[in-house]
Amino acid sequence: MAYTLFPKTTKEILDNCKAKPDNAVEIATLFKYLRKKFPAIKTPINIDVKILSKINVSRELQGSIEIKDIKKDVKMEIIKIKFGAGSAGNRGVKNRGNLFENTFANAVRQCWDDDDCKNNDQQIRKAVDDLEKLFNFSKLKGLIVKEEGDLNVRRPLKFSPGPFISSPTGGLDIGRTVTDLTLHEAKTENQANNSNVLGFLSLKLGNTTTFFNIGVKTILTKDEIMKGEVKNKDGLKLLNMFGIDNKTFCKIFNGKLKRGIKTNTFSKANKTYLREFLKSGIGFGYTVVHKLSNEIKVFKMTKQKMEQTATPLSCDIFYGGKTGTGKRIDMEIRTKSYQLKINIRDTQGVDGYPTRIMGDFSYL
Repeated sequence: MAYTLFPKTTKEILDNCKAKPDNAVEIATLFKYLRKKFPAIKTPINIDVKILSKINVSRELQGSIEIKDIKKDVKMEIIKIKFGAGSAGNRGVKNRGNLFENTFANAVRQCWDDDDCKNNDQQIRKAVDDLEKLFNFSKLKGLIVKEEGDLNVRRPLKFSPGPFISSPTGGLDIGRTVTDLTLHEAKTENQANNSNVLGFLSLKLGNTTTFFNIGVKTILTKDEIMKGEVKNKDGLKLLNMFGIDNKTFCKIFNGKLKRGIKTNTFSKANKTYLREFLKSGIGFGYTVVHKLSNEIKVFKMTKQKMEQTATPLSCDIFYGGKTGTGKRIDMEIRTKSYQLKINIRDTQGVDGYPTRIMGDFSYL
């Protein structure tokens, strides 16, 4: 699927979806509803014009509204909806520029200024209270909240010797890299230019959340896959880290395996590489503010917690994905704290050959 249409007007929807007029009208109604409810989000939906029965609601709204509530309010009869980032670059990753970032930043500011703090959403108020305790706000002379989620810091895959997710910081202390909101302790009240960094906040939304999305086209190359075997050393390291069978991997993307298979590869996976890979993805040196459907988790990701949460306890491979019929490889890895879902697939909807490796997590 190629969700490449990010409409900014109802006219764009009606013009591009006229192959199915009834669907187009319902999609336009959904668009108008979300634009009215969230005016800061200019592209609240994304569309695959070849499949007008399934529409993505922007991941920027995940955590701010539930799918069931949208269905109830819009009264949809034809189309189905789900949260999705679409196929335009890095949309949705790290929640850059999303509504929650601004809402939470303002809540922290309001509570610091004691300005209508009690009017905040109860979940957000509790999360700000948790933040106050973590950073001992009562001892500060001033507090500055800087929104930085649009920095779009790249973290490409590198090998030394095994695969790891790189950071401009050059190590696993990645707070400056993943920050969405940076808290500054002002040395004097309201003096923004005379401040110290107090902490980095990484904001996350939804019960299952993306924590990396990395290009692999030059590592798992189309040319080698078409020939039936990955031979370059970095591609082999990546496959071997998960215990993925090389030839089966190629058969999946060449469309030569009619039905996928599930296999437990924990015994043959390179657990040393896998642990270092997960450590590089999780990192430390920041505070997680994670809005779930029924709560907001607030906790510091310390080096000790990273070590605990990055140790793999299992690894299952799904050739062809969970259905066994897709051109993709899914990996499920359990650690002490997380259920990790990692996949290798063509995210651009071009020719089915892998372009990215993506990782989601949910709490155990």
